[in-house]
Amino acid sequence: MKFSFLDMNKLYNYNEDGGADIGGDGSPSEDTTTPNNGGENENKPEEKLPAYFSQFKKDSRSKYASLSKYKSLEELAEVALKGDSTKEPDYTGYLKMPTKDSSKEEIKEFLSKLGVPESPDKYSIPKEKGDDPLVEGMEKTLRDVAFRSGLTDGQTKSMWGVFRALIDTAKGEGEKYMKDRKDNFDERYSKLFDSYTQQAQKDAAIKESLGYFKTFVQETGIAKALESSGAIYDENLVKALADYQKKNRGQFNSGGGSSTKAKNSTMIDYSDEFKKAFNL
Repeated sequence: MKFSFLDMNKLYNYNEDGGADIGGDGSPSEDTTTPNNGGENENKPEEKLPAYFSQFKKDSRSKYASLSKYKSLEELAEVALKGDSTKEPDYTGYLKMPTKDSSKEEIKEFLSKLGVPESPDKYSIPKEKGDDPLVEGMEKTLRDVAFRSGLTDGQTKSMWGVFRALIDTAKGEGEKYMKDRKDNFDERYSKLFDSYTQQAQKDAAIKESLGYFKTFVQETGIAKALESSGAIYDENLVKALADYQKKNRGQFNSGGGSSTKAKNSTMIDYSDEFKKAFNL
């Protein structure tokens, strides 16, 4: 096989670090120089490409020309694994963090893009009918704190979801507790009079005590307050008020009374058996 002068020159100027290679049959490998197609760069010398460029198709080499800065296949592999540190990062779609020199408008725009509303009342916290003032107060506090802290709408709704679950759980447990207190009141109140050895005496003492309590409630008109707070199912409180009425008033009305207060007052919801036993 005949060699051209260019092939001979490439053969004798072989670059160990990645220059032109010799083919398996002793002939030079494919030309891996970047061709000079004339124009303003006509007088510039042809750029020698790394040896691994011979593995690219000829019509693809110009597309990969920027890779020629990596002189060996190992360097190219390292870049593929770690990323090209020389490449300018693309921040398209990223938000620019505000600095201490940012204006209020820039900070507001940044927070808005994150999802922070323009005011506390703009948080889309779902409202439920029948919420008591305590729950409404908690909601308002959360809105104010979330806005001052720069929380997004999604974050605030998630927090309120946790609070709502806790509120509902506490409410459910409270209702269960009150139902148990109400259902077991008869038994608990009767136990307060276990010191009586005779059942007839015990029944008479219970009837007298409840009569004094009933009079106290009728005269003070606090039945609704006691019931709404659950205190009316506290056997110790009921007995204490009955004892107070007996000591300080000296009378009780077992028949329900005839005064205006008596007629308009509600009374503790004793069980039917309890009412029947003690004529309530």
